[in-house]
Parts: sequence; structure tokens; C-alpha cells
Amino acid sequence: MSKIARLLFFVLLSITVLGELAAQTGPEPGATPPGSQQAGEKPAEQKPAEAGGGVPTPGGNRRRELHRIWLQLGLGRAAIRAGILNETPNAWLLNSAVQTGIDSNYPFSIPILNESTPLHMLTAATSAEYAYADRFFVGLQWRWVDYTTPRESASRVNFLVPGNTALQPSIYEGLRLVRYEERRSAIDFAYLYPLLTPGLKLGGFIAYERFTENNDLTLGSYTGTRSSATPPSTITASNAAVTPARYDMRGWLIGLAARYQIFDWLGVSYRLAPLYRRSGAFSMSGFQTLSQYSNSSGLTLLPIFPFAVADFKDSGVRHTLEGTIRFSCIYTFTLGVLKEDMTRTYSSYFGASLSTGGQFASKTPTFIGIGETSASFKITTLEYYMRFGVLGFL
Repeated sequence: MSKIARLLFFVLLSITVLGELAAQTGPEPGATPPGSQQAGEKPAEQKPAEAGGGVPTPGGNRRRELHRIWLQLGLGRAAIRAGILNETPNAWLLNSAVQTGIDSNYPFSIPILNESTPLHMLTAATSAEYAYADRFFVGLQWRWVDYTTPRESASRVNFLVPGNTALQPSIYEGLRLVRYEERRSAIDFAYLYPLLTPGLKLGGFIAYERFTENNDLTLGSYTGTRSSATPPSTITASNAAVTPARYDMRGWLIGLAARYQIFDWLGVSYRLAPLYRRSGAFSMSGFQTLSQYSNSSGLTLLPIFPFAVADFKDSGVRHTLEGTIRFSCIYTFTLGVLKEDMTRTYSSYFGASLSTGGQFASKTPTFIGIGETSASFKITTLEYYMRFGVLGFL
């Protein structure tokens, strides 16, 4: 969090300095100051601002915004449905079914509780935009999410083991998401063309985005063998230690952009990105302890090493709707909504949980993630945010 705090402080300082410089900028060279006309002379007629290109300034003069810089900083609240929670139930079910066909003593796991409801978390964002003639735009955006929840209230996926001739029926917690961190950075280029309707502009944009997602997971397991099995009457459980998982991806957004300037001080903008593609690598590795207990040998602790690597891609649609109020000529306040609907697919997935212990459930016991690569998984984001900004003119 210290890096985020330093960056936010730098942006706030930049906004303050830029605001002071813009506020001290005087009328355009050659402009007639108020009250300087000769007696009986009619005051010069004020020309209206060009659509989206002028803004009222002190003294009643107009400044043409040929070059404009816009800095913004804000907070939001997002409802995010994490992909790892959606992928685990079906992947674990199919992987355990395949492994049961290979080893009849392996615990066949049926998901009975999937708390993949959206996680509500705070977001922070900042952006910088340069505009030329209010038609050509170059923007930089940064966004952060860091969500940690107590383990007792974290979202989880539970499984049922029906049992067989070797294993007793049991219920166990397979996965729990205790921390979710998301970082995004993007650069975009946009062009808006004015239409016949005053204040309305349409165009398009293209953006390149880097996206990283860090999850802290706990992977659980619980099995109990019958007295006739080998080893007999033994309980095996993996302790819920944290296993880090990371998604690192990059991709492109291509879409349409529109803006309607209702008044000089109020505008509405919308962006639709139907071509939103990103791809990258997934990695997970950690260390846990496997506890084995039997009446004959007592309690034994063994190491267990869950790991996975994968290649994947996300595809979907993004909507962004914003309304901006402009006041005191150089300051802005924006309310916005961001909605994403993504689908994740794995092109390859390799994983396992290695241990010298007995039977225990694993997310990917088959090493080749048949359950992960055989289906697609939904990821959704709905965010409401507000941002404060300052404008500067060159």
C-alpha cells in the first residue's frame, strides 16, 4: 500500500500545482479587458465557444482549448466475480471423476456449496489525458483493487465425497479466497468527430492494457478410510495454509466512443469495447502440511506442495458511462459506471499437489487439467466510481 499512497500523493500534488497555474493564466493576448472601451463605444461582441473547444474564463473572455491536459483521481466500489471461484467447482468435479476411474480409492468430489457471489471491494484509480483540438486524445489510466477478508467470512467452495468401499462419506472445504488484488494500467488513443447536432461527437478508440491479478487461496481436503482399507481407519486432512496464485496478462480493447456536451459545464460520454481480448500466464505454488491420524500411529505431519501453471485468454465486452460536471473553469467532478463481462478459457493447464502422504483431494490430481481446459468460466465486474480532476491548457 505504500507505493499506492506515494503515487496518490504525487497525483494530488500535480493536480494542485496544475490548478494553480491554470487559475493564474490571464486573458488571451490581444483581448480587450473589461471597461477599456472608449466612452460611447459599443462593447465588442463575444463569440460563442466552439463546440467542446471553449470554456468561460474570468473577465468574460474565452480561451480556445487547442491543447488540454486533464488529470483525475478517484475512488469507487466494485462487485467482482472472481474467475478462480467460478472455475473450481466444475474443474474439481471433472478432475476427480477422471482420477477415480484411474484409482478407485481416490475421493470423488461433488461441489455442494459455491459462494461465487460478487465480492464487494473498494477501488482506486488515477488518469492523465492529453487532448488536441478536442478531437484527438491520448490517455493513461491506472487502477488498483486490494481486498482482504477474514478467513471465517471468505468465499469458499465445499465438496461432498459420497464414499466407497475404501473411503467414508465426508464433506470438506476445497478452496477459500482470502485475498484478491487487481492492478491495471492502460494507454489509449481516441478520436471524436463533431456531428451536425450541436455538442454531439462520435468516434472510436483503441487501448493496450496490462492486467495482473493476485489471489491468496487456501486449498483444503478431508478423507477418512474405512477399517477394511489400507491404511485402515485413517483421517487425512490438509491444513488451510495460504497458497499464492497469480494471473499476468496483456491485451487490446477496440471500440466506439461518443460524447454529448449538454451544457458548457455538463457532458456525458460513453465507450463500448466489443473487442476486448487479453491473454497471459497463470502460476500457483505454495506449501501446506498434511495431517494424518490413526489409532495405531497417532498424528503424523507431512509436507504437501500444491502447484499449477497454465496459459489462458480472456475475451468479452466492456461498457463505460460517465457524466462530468465542470466548475470554476478548470475543475471537474465525474461519476461513472464500468461493466465488464468476460469469459476465461485455458489452452493448457498443468498442476498437482505433491506429497508422500495418503489419499487426499487435489484441485488437479490428473496433472493435466482436464477440468480446467474443457470449459470456459465467467468473470464479471460492475463498478461505480467518482473522480475529481483539474484541467490545464497549453
